[in-house]
Amino acid sequence: AGEVLLNSLAIIPSACVAYCGSSDLYFLASQFAGEFPCTFLYGLLPSLCNLKLRLHDGSIKSAKGKVAIEWLLVAISMSI
Repeated sequence: AGEVLLNSLAIIPSACVAYCGSSDLYFLASQFAGEFPCTFLYGLLPSLCNLKLRLHDGSIKSAKGKVAIEWLLVAISMSI
């Protein structure tokens, strides 16, 4: 029951804003956030998380590949 309450507290406010807000609110929010966060969240982050999981899983066996991916992750995390 507590988990359902927490989930609804996360969903209900955004649903109210989406229902009561106008279409201009979406464009205003996307102008405020910019394109970089959307590209990072939906374009880069899933593939980087997959690479990180593969590093810990042992799927990537090359030492050079591991070092290159670790440096790539560090560089991207510092650019945020």
